[in-house]
Amino acid sequence: MAIYSQSQRQYLYDAINAENPGAITPAGFANALIGEPRAITPTVNGGANTEITLRGRQGRGYVGGQTYRYTRLSLNDLFKNIVPQVTSPNAYGYLTTEAKKLAFVQNVNARYGLNLESGDIPDVYVYLNQKNTVNVLKTCVQYTGGFSFESVRGKNSLEEAILDDILNEMNHPIPAKDGKLCATLLSYGFDFTEEPQVMQAFVNGRMDIGANFTSGASDNLITLLTSRGLPAFDYTKATITRLKTTAESRANTAFDNVLVITGYTDGSVGGDWLLHYNN
Repeated sequence: MAIYSQSQRQYLYDAINAENPGAITPAGFANALIGEPRAITPTVNGGANTEITLRGRQGRGYVGGQTYRYTRLSLNDLFKNIVPQVTSPNAYGYLTTEAKKLAFVQNVNARYGLNLESGDIPDVYVYLNQKNTVNVLKTCVQYTGGFSFESVRGKNSLEEAILDDILNEMNHPIPAKDGKLCATLLSYGFDFTEEPQVMQAFVNGRMDIGANFTSGASDNLITLLTSRGLPAFDYTKATITRLKTTAESRANTAFDNVLVITGYTDGSVGGDWLLHYNN
């Protein structure tokens, strides 16, 4: 989460150059006055959602201003499906003073790796032991939106820093001791829409016997996988099922259909295959 815990100035510098490579130099940025961010509608999904104007400081060799587009982070998305907890001796009641707002953001930043500033927080009343909601001011350079949280009275503690993970720990779906490639991960990003003769040739059932085997569909699929750089596997006892992606929780719903291959045993490949394609 390093990107979220940068200073807001550093985040802004990186975000501007991410949207406009090479647009601003470190020297130019250091000698700039930062205006207020303005929300804009992204032109593409996930694109820039903010405009901001930087103006040169007088007497520093820089004049004029330039408007840039960049992406602010949504607190609603960062805290989706979780209710953060704020524990502090001062982060409750009326957050109307610099000291109380600072106590609040320091606790949130330490626990969740963010970089909120006291000036991002509006005057708001925070209730103890209840669910509260705080939305950052529109002048916040790095974040938009807000989040719901529970405020608990207690002492600040360094031991609590980065106590709560927003993302669950990632584990490889196949034990490392098995030394196998994971078919689920390997196949997930492939699009087999342009192979309708192969993808639509299967009936639900075994791959090593019956119509899928006698028609050559199973062998044709192995040939297709290897042509895409994916590993071949022993499909003995494997079962293939044709599903809509909405009916398979692991499927990528950006596609219409998925072939799910299960039940096989191979010395170098493990896990279920998810082969996506559109109608």
